[in-house]
Formats: sequence, structure tokens, C-alpha cells
Amino acid sequence: MDITAYRSAKHLRRSIEFKPLPFLSHIKHDIDILWELSFSLTEPEPNWQGMMHAMHKQCIHPGQSSVVFLPMIDMAPTDMTCILSTLEYFCKLASKYNAPPVVTFDQPLFWKASEIINQVPQMR
Repeated sequence: MDITAYRSAKHLRRSIEFKPLPFLSHIKHDIDILWELSFSLTEPEPNWQGMMHAMHKQCIHPGQSSVVFLPMIDMAPTDMTCILSTLEYFCKLASKYNAPPVVTFDQPLFWKASEIINQVPQMR
């Protein structure tokens, strides 16, 4: 895996602007309300997994899933170079499969990744 060195550009600091995610705006949260209403029924209420199973038992099974291990980066996870290299790797991998890159961070790493995206021009 290629490592891309991160060079801080403190003079380029911008405020981070969060934009709404368009693909999440159409999701209805009625299912959560329905599940919570099931607690007041006299029958034993299903747990969340049981509720999802009952709601989606008519759906077509998408097939067997798989787990693939990605390369390890032998660096501290909070290192900005490590975060930048990870972001670039995921972007290249996503473009290879013609899919949007999706990365999940905890809050401190998300903050650092957001700073990198705002400071590194090719990450935009």
C-alpha cells in the first residue's frame, strides 16, 4: 500500500461545512416508531432483530456475504499521514469498483479526516 505523507498547511485552515446527505433524506423512520409501539402490546414484543425479520421476510435474499481483509498500515491510527493514506486507498479502491467511498471513523479520527479533506486539494 502506498503511503502519502501529510504536510500540514495551517494557513489554509477553513471552517468545516457539513452538507446534508441526499441519499438519507428519503428514509422514513416509521419502522422505529412501529417497533417502539410493539412494547405496549400484550403479546411478548420482538427484539429488534425479530422485528426486522418480520418486516423483511418477504424480501429476496441478496446472497452470501463475504469478509475480505484489507492491508494493514503499520503506523499510529491518529497519525495524519496514516489517515491520509487510508483515505486515498479507499478512494482508489472505490473508483476501481465504481462505488462511492464509505469510511467509518470514531469522532476524533473523523475530525482529523475532515481537516485533511479540507486542507488537501486532491481529496475534494
